[in-house]
Amino acid sequence: MHCRGRLGPVFALLYWSLGFRALAIGNALATLGVTAPLLVLVRTGSLLLAGNLAAADLAWILVLDASLQGGLAAPAVTWFATVPTIAVLVAGRRSGAMWGGAISGAVAALFGSTGSACFPRRLLPPTRSSWSV
Repeated sequence: MHCRGRLGPVFALLYWSLGFRALAIGNALATLGVTAPLLVLVRTGSLLLAGNLAAADLAWILVLDASLQGGLAAPAVTWFATVPTIAVLVAGRRSGAMWGGAISGAVAALFGSTGSACFPRRLLPPTRSSWSV
């Protein structure tokens, strides 16, 4: 969460300058969303609510990014496991299990829609790096 707060505006501006408006707006909103769990924790003292809000903020931006960047081939998919991890560490096992199920559902939806017209064409071209197969 701490890194997203600092780098979120940079990513939003970068996406905006490249013409990827949906990703720019999504990153800007997710960056603002980082404050919600902290405010809720201060106001209510509920780690359960704060942890679930943090997981939700991360989950929606990752799923948005993956859906706009090629489904399961998107780099954002590698970060999907952090959603239930955050939930477990902050809100407990039940929340982690719930977010694990939600992310599994997102993976299934992305898998089921791969190659269909559900998602727009990939915004960024795939790149090959020395560690990619």
